[in-house]
Parts: sequence; structure tokens; C-alpha cells
Amino acid sequence: MANWCRSILRVIGAESDVARFVAFIARDDDNQDGSLTQIADCSLQQRDSGRAKYEVLTKWTPPLDPLTEVSRQFPELTLHLEWDQPGDGLLGCATIVNGTRNVLELDDLVRLARYLLREVFPQRYRDEWEDEDGCEADLELGWEILREAVRLHCGVHEHEDEEDDGWTEVREFGRHLVRDWIGAKEEAVNWSEEGF
Repeated sequence: MANWCRSILRVIGAESDVARFVAFIARDDDNQDGSLTQIADCSLQQRDSGRAKYEVLTKWTPPLDPLTEVSRQFPELTLHLEWDQPGDGLLGCATIVNGTRNVLELDDLVRLARYLLREVFPQRYRDEWEDEDGCEADLELGWEILREAVRLHCGVHEHEDEEDDGWTEVREFGRHLVRDWIGAKEEAVNWSEEGF
């Protein structure tokens, strides 16, 4: 049985181009070899002028190759993809424009962050953050790392109301780790114009 990879795809550009993309995905023939809908379940979540947001489900990995191919047909659009596949520990984001993709894989950072969280907050971790079903702090940390990376790498600023639900320190810890890690990696990564 396959592990499912959940991705969020944001399509950004001129309204006429975004409308063409939305129509293309709606009529894409899922029986055609290599089509995006053949390997992915795409569900339109939100549609505004010049923007579309999809939830995309694929087996095992994010649909980077098919989206890169599709982007060549829509060279004026910017595609932002973020993914989370907990079964294999895959986490990352990418910006795709006209067949060129800029990928930021966060798997190693999340593993390091989970280790460091236990080192920095040993008592809080044992007393408050660990539960019998695994560790909810690890999940919160991974999601916050992904949110911050998407914000910095892709330039996507989605407002989320942050409530004080006991995870404030974990979220802040994740944000600082991403900023430090991206700063250290900045020369090695081909940053998109929307990012840095």
C-alpha cells in the first residue's frame, strides 16, 4: 500500500493565464500518459483573481516532474508547491516557472530540528510535549518548518491565526531554525525572485 503525499499547489499570475490553467486541469484527460491528473488527484480549494489553490494527492512523492512539464505550457505562471508525506518523512517546497524548478527539501532539517528540540527543551518535552501516540510536538515542529520555508523560499504569505495552544515555543523554535538553515544554505541554493 502506497504512502500518500499531500501537496498544496498555488498558481499565481495574470488572471487570464490562471483561468486557462484552471480550465486545463479541469479538462485534463487522466487516461493520457504522463498527464498530471493520471498520477494525481487535484482538488481546487480556492480561486481568486490571478490565483488558484489546489490540494494535490499523489502516491509516495510530490508531482514535481508533471508540474514542471505543465509549467512549460503556462510560462507566465508561477507554481508554488509544498508537500508533506509523513510516512517517509518527506517535507519540502518548490517554485516552478516555465519548466524550471527550484526545490527546497526539508527532510534533513526536520530530522535535525526534532533532535535539537529534545536537547533544548528536555524537561518540557518529557513533561508536556510527548504523548502516547507519538509526539505531537514533532508534528507541530514539522508543519511550522514547512510554513516558514514556504514563506521565505516561495514568498507565499498565507495568514494563519496563531493561538496560544501550548505550541508557541515549538513554532518559534522551528521558525528560527529555518531562518538559520536557509541563511547557511543561501549560496548553494538557486533562490527564486519571489524568495530572497
